[in-house]
Amino acid sequence: MTSYFNFRNCTTDVVLPCDENEPRRLDGTCNNPNYPSAGGYLTPLLRSLSPIFGKNQEPRDSASGEPLPLERKVRKRMLFEGKASDPEYTQLLTYTAAFTFADTGSVHDTMNFLTETTHCCTAEGKNHPMCAPIEIPNDDDTLRYSGIRCLNLTRPKTFQTSKCAAANTEQSRIESNTASYDLSFVYGSNIPIPDYRMNERGMIKYEEEDGSMWPSSEGPHNVTSCMANVVENGEKRCFGVVQGSILPVTLAIVWFYRLHNIIAAELAEINPHWSDDKLFYTARDICIAINNQMNYYEVMPELMGKDLIEKYKLHAKHGGFRDIYDPKKKPQASFDFIYGMRWFHIAQEGTVKLYDEENNYLSSDRATNMSLRVGFFSKDNKFSQITRGAVLQPAGGRDRAVDPDISGLGLGGMQHSTDLTTADLRKGRLFGLQPYVNYLEYCGSKKPTSWKELAQHLGWEYVEQLREIYNDINDVDLLVGLWGEKGGKQGFVPPTLGCLLGEQMYNEIVTDRHWYERPNRPYAFTEAQLKEIRKANYAAFLCTVEPKIKTMTRHPLRRVSALNPLVSCSDIGKWDLRAWQEFEQDC
Repeated sequence: MTSYFNFRNCTTDVVLPCDENEPRRLDGTCNNPNYPSAGGYLTPLLRSLSPIFGKNQEPRDSASGEPLPLERKVRKRMLFEGKASDPEYTQLLTYTAAFTFADTGSVHDTMNFLTETTHCCTAEGKNHPMCAPIEIPNDDDTLRYSGIRCLNLTRPKTFQTSKCAAANTEQSRIESNTASYDLSFVYGSNIPIPDYRMNERGMIKYEEEDGSMWPSSEGPHNVTSCMANVVENGEKRCFGVVQGSILPVTLAIVWFYRLHNIIAAELAEINPHWSDDKLFYTARDICIAINNQMNYYEVMPELMGKDLIEKYKLHAKHGGFRDIYDPKKKPQASFDFIYGMRWFHIAQEGTVKLYDEENNYLSSDRATNMSLRVGFFSKDNKFSQITRGAVLQPAGGRDRAVDPDISGLGLGGMQHSTDLTTADLRKGRLFGLQPYVNYLEYCGSKKPTSWKELAQHLGWEYVEQLREIYNDINDVDLLVGLWGEKGGKQGFVPPTLGCLLGEQMYNEIVTDRHWYERPNRPYAFTEAQLKEIRKANYAAFLCTVEPKIKTMTRHPLRRVSALNPLVSCSDIGKWDLRAWQEFEQDC
């Protein structure tokens, strides 16, 4: 039967009853039978700190009651524009951060001003209820001679703006992905799921071009995923069943799309008597587990450091099963985490380098030119060349320098000019985020009450510049604090972001009934199968999904060095799917 469960006056269709023995649903519902709709498409986000808004749900004012300083003015004062390289880490690390975001977050607000509400900088648009354009000061040292005095931006789509809840209620952003780490950016998140299954051998529809496997072009996204294709360059490919996105997410979509079919095909060889459904759902389960194994045991230690990994209990102590699932908690993604991940814009390298099969540098292009341009990747081995670059090219520096392309051409040719970092700051205010000092207190520090105390976290030079534009420490925006925060002792991200990230990652484990390390979940892995999942790592993963790559470092999140040399892919161990072999008499 079908029942309708209410999200703050917005309904989600849930097929009932929930069966405690059923596999993970594609749309995320029934993850917790106590809260059937929680975890699915449109689940409200969990907030660490309640939002603070001004009058009529507008951004909060300063402590003095005056408007906060212009976002562009703040960004220009607190961040430099320039290029820097990280001495330790590769582009792949910042790409994986985007994957982590994409599995629970969405960029529909950006798609809104690209495809729907496109006129926010016109006289008409400035009065549009969804418009929230960025004002450019007349003395802006970059744009003052350009004639640009406004950058296009829309408000986030919320339950309120979508008329799912009363306009005078607390604004709650709508997310279009599920709340769990289930590769929803590949498999889909809402019913009806796009028709991407081949209905044989557990595989999903694909096409071959340039000697490689690509998502099928037929489907509902075959316009938006390729809206930036340069047709005169022969870029005709679209993704029909999955939504193309920014460069890192497009890479992940193709990588995991290929992984699914590689695993499904191998399972079909091992178990020729299995049904198409069993092959599909088992391959999906393995792909999700591989992604989470790499994310939690390879990526998070680099991002957060050992101390935070232990504090938030993100690792199984002895490598075997563990079960910390709490059926009293709802599956919900963290809003503060999703927003905080925008910090990575200052660590993102704006230039993408391409490398040939011998790992020689070939050419470079702007990352901003690759958003919603999936046709670019299937031409002339570009995809394999970019994949090599993810491992051979250093990440951007973690200083206060933002790449000029990120701060000026954030959406490539789709907008005349886009400053992603200023847009991030503007969105934080539109989302009602509390001041930075409140997050310091939330994450365990004593709340600073003076600029001197704030300098313990940000340094005197940064605080002196803050005082030029903010009148009170309680005015300082969360993201501005993260930009200047002294780095953690062990991890890549600043400590306060590490706190928000740790909470999100822990919450994912305790609220996901289908978490891959649970011994008593529906269709749980055997000990032998979990042992094979534990072998998953980015080196083996990339060698598997991009056969044109012949060499790889064993630790591709870190730069090539004498201690981390390139080795043959054939020398890199990986999982063995024979652990899933079943004989017909065992079924």
